[in-house]
Amino acid sequence: STLMRSSAASDVYKRQDYILPESNKRLLTEEDLKGLSSEQLRLARNEIFARHGRIFGSSDLQDYFESKPWYKGTADADEFQDSSLSEIESKNVDFILEHE
Repeated sequence: STLMRSSAASDVYKRQDYILPESNKRLLTEEDLKGLSSEQLRLARNEIFARHGRIFGSSDLQDYFESKPWYKGTADADEFQDSSLSEIESKNVDFILEHE
């Protein structure tokens, strides 16, 4: 029972750290984006890049991701290669952009 509780707690923790925790694992659906504001969509789209260590030129984005325990900024925006995204991540970036 303790195991169950800690697992549920870590799920909540993950959800709080990521707007779309599975955006690197599966294609997003309309349902995933339902109810997100344009600002949340912008953060969700950029968290796909942030997972890969992208450093953001926009200070509000940079501050937001630096507040996340999982974020490690290692690649300057001008050095960041979009090709480091998986096919799923690239499709999700485009999908979110259409909704922004």
